[in-house]
Amino acid sequence: MNDLKELLNKYSKHPFALIHMGQLQPDEGSNLLENYSNLHFITSHADPVTVNNSIQPWVNIFDGYQFKKAWKTLFIAYPERFIFALDNVWAGHWEYSYNEKMEYWRKALSKIPQSTSRLIAHGNAERLWNLK
Repeated sequence: MNDLKELLNKYSKHPFALIHMGQLQPDEGSNLLENYSNLHFITSHADPVTVNNSIQPWVNIFDGYQFKKAWKTLFIAYPERFIFALDNVWAGHWEYSYNEKMEYWRKALSKIPQSTSRLIAHGNAERLWNLK
């Protein structure tokens, strides 16, 4: 963590994105978001479908079909700092779990402000990577 903080400070104008929500808990994420404006989180592997079907220490940001309160609070407080992604690498990710994962995301994103949802769903990726 100290190395990450040093890197974020050293290159404070460069955006950094941690895949898989950095595998952090909300309090850890909150502390980083508050102190490092160049840090972003990519949402991949942060859903219950992935968490329940893996032995990896993924972070589940959902409570049913909505975001856990602590994560929802962070999404709303820092909407420009989260980037939606699934990280579907293998065929099985697409064949067996894509629709279920998307159902979680559709429902949860519909329960937060639309401006926040749009940033997370596509706006932040477009801005950070200059996508047209």
